[in-house]
This record gives sequence, C-alpha cells and structure tokens, in this order.
Amino acid sequence: MNPRKLLSLLLATLLLCGGMTACLGGEPPSSDSESESPTSPDATDTPDTNAPDTGDGGEDSTEPLPPPPEGVFIGGAALSEFTVVRSADMPEGQVTALEFFVEQVERATGVALPIVTDDRTAEREIVIGVTNRENAALSRAVSEIQNDGYALVVDGGDLYVSATTGRGVVYGMMELLEQYLGVRLYARDFIHYRPLGHVSLEEGFQQVFNPAFHARRTWVDNLCSDPLEQVIFL
Repeated sequence: MNPRKLLSLLLATLLLCGGMTACLGGEPPSSDSESESPTSPDATDTPDTNAPDTGDGGEDSTEPLPPPPEGVFIGGAALSEFTVVRSADMPEGQVTALEFFVEQVERATGVALPIVTDDRTAEREIVIGVTNRENAALSRAVSEIQNDGYALVVDGGDLYVSATTGRGVVYGMMELLEQYLGVRLYARDFIHYRPLGHVSLEEGFQQVFNPAFHARRTWVDNLCSDPLEQVIFL
C-alpha cells in the first residue's frame, strides 16, 4: 500500500476513536464522588422517640393524683373524731335504734362512737333527733320534711340527722348505714357489710327525703314488745 494512503488511514482511525470517547461522556467519575451519598430529608424530620419527656405539655407530663384515703370523713374530719349526741329525753324506741346504729357503724367501719346527751359538748358531733343543737341550716332542711321523712345535713363540721317524727329519725339513721356505710339490713339476723373505700360527706352536704306514702306502717304496735322491731324490722 502507498505509504501516504496508510498514514491517512491511521489518522482517520484516531479521529474516529476520539469522537466516540467524547460521545460516551468523557472520563469516568472519580472514587471520591462515589463515596458521597445524599442525606434523606425523612431522616432529619423524624423525631427521636427515645428522647426523654421534658414535661412541656405532653400527654404523660402530668403525674396522676394519689388515691383518696380509705375511711369515712365528715366535713373533712375522720369519723373517729366524732361523738354521737342525743337528747336526754329521747323516746325509748329511738334510743334502742340509736344503740343499734352505733353498733352497726362500728361493725362497718371499726370506729366505736361514744354517745352523750346534749347537755355535754364535743369537738365534732353526730347529732341525732331533736336536741338543743338547732341552727339555721338544719332548720331550713327540716322545714322541707313531710310525714316520716328525714334530713341529713353537714354544717359547721357536724353531721345532723333530724326529722319531724320519731320514725323519721330512725329512717335517717338507717339511711346513713345503708347509703353511705355499706350496711345491708336484710333481716334482724342477716346483715351484710360491703367494703367502704373512701366515703366523704362534705361541708354543706344536705339530703332531704320524703316518702311517697303518707303511712308506711303495716303492723299493730301491741303485737311487738321489742322497740327496735317496732320501728325497723317488721
């Protein structure tokens, strides 16, 4: 082959190879660029679930309140601080019912309440029936009573159980036992005591109950010799 033609062919080949290299993108990327990886935006926005609670308004930032203490409280004071007060001339049936009431309170709560007449005073009192302990709050409640109804009032830190009839007084004591102290009087020889937990009659508490029926007596008095059976269980 003519040397001049051979040289021309070599030059043409070199030019062709150079053009192909340029079309393929030039030199390959360096190893440094391959080692760099972009940071995921999700990774920066995801909160750290293991971070401690700072107490700045989260759902668990408020500590739960402690449970209330167990026992019976009247006007904020424990039942064990109270004395039962009655009149010196309380009728026999009411006295018998009152003694039964105090006995059941002790069995239900473990608290033995002393009983005094209203010629004596105590720091905290549970006043039963008509006594010399009248006050404005009690008078207002008693004015709402009808027939054998009763009133339960907490005023001045004391608890009053009052009525306009003797039977109403007894019903008020039984209401305290059954509604607030967990006592269930099914029969004279079958009384059940429920767990109490926390019971509180706050200052200003008032409950007035009036029965739907004018008379609720279904027996003849002279058939019963026991005053307690006359007013409660028959």
